[in-house]
Amino acid sequence: MSMKYAILGVLLEGPLHNYRIADELERQIGGGEYHTGQISTRLRELEEKGWVVPLQPKPNATREQKPYAITAEGRMAFQRWLRAPLKLSRPSRDEVIVKFVFLGRHDPSRAAPFLRRLSAQLVEQMRGLGRLPRAGSSTVDDLFLAERSATLLRMRMNAEVQWIEETLSELEKRQPAQPETEAAPTVKRLDRKV
Repeated sequence: MSMKYAILGVLLEGPLHNYRIADELERQIGGGEYHTGQISTRLRELEEKGWVVPLQPKPNATREQKPYAITAEGRMAFQRWLRAPLKLSRPSRDEVIVKFVFLGRHDPSRAAPFLRRLSAQLVEQMRGLGRLPRAGSSTVDDLFLAERSATLLRMRMNAEVQWIEETLSELEKRQPAQPETEAAPTVKRLDRKV
């Protein structure tokens, strides 16, 4: 996601400070929490471009509570971005793929644990997608937008989890056969009612 344009989109509705921008991004876009440090960095960049301006903070406000407003130039930049063709990411440069390839080449014993951790992270993120915002008063219902966004994110994550499961299965098939050792005694499980 292009954080700077997401911030501009939120500021179209009126001036906000760092924490409120994070809240609005989570409410409007979803996908988990937004880190205020990253938002602060993007706000400084936007200010340098002349796309946002800081406003006078309330008395006793912290630096993070300084409100920002979008400028006319920022509005034009946002509209250009909305109309521009989508630039698809380059999947071959995806960090998961790069790490998997190099783990497989240089430390194959860590490839499967890496994929299992990634799968657990994705499942946890999908759980977080269940929190939907309350309906808003925009022209297109906020709840509808959040539901559709969460569905797309869930579908992408599910596809990645499926790829991980298939890859783990293939890795297991490629493991060299372990030499036979004396079989461990089987333990019968007794289910007792208390």
